[in-house]
Amino acid sequence: GMNPIQKGIIRANCFLKAKKFEEALGLISSLMSVVSNTRTSELPFKIDLEAELLYNKGCCFRENLESPQHLQELEQAYQCFLDVTNMEDDVKREGFLIPHSLCQMAEIELELYDLESDPNRKQER
Repeated sequence: GMNPIQKGIIRANCFLKAKKFEEALGLISSLMSVVSNTRTSELPFKIDLEAELLYNKGCCFRENLESPQHLQELEQAYQCFLDVTNMEDDVKREGFLIPHSLCQMAEIELELYDLESDPNRKQER
C-alpha cells in the first residue's frame, strides 16, 4: 500500500489541479516537515519525496496567477525548480516519477523562465 506521505502528495496534486493553492501549499508544507523530520532509514526514498514536494511547491507558486504577490511567487517557484535540478544526483529511484523525471521537468521549467523573464537573470546562473 501507499504510505501516508504519498497519499498526502496525491491529495496536494488534486488541490493544485483544482486551483486550491492555499490548501495545496499548506499540505505540501506540512508534508515537507514530516519528511525532513523522518530518518532516511525509515523512509528509503526520502530524497525523492523531498524533490517531488519541492517540485509541486514550485508549481503552486507558478500557477497561482490570481495572487497579489505573483511576481515574488514566480521567483520562489524558480528557486524551487532550481533546487530540484540540484537534487538530481541524489535521487534514488530509477525513472523517478513516471512518465518523466521531475528533475528533467524542473530543468525545462527553468528554460521556460529564461524565455519569459528578463535577460538579467541569465547572467546570475
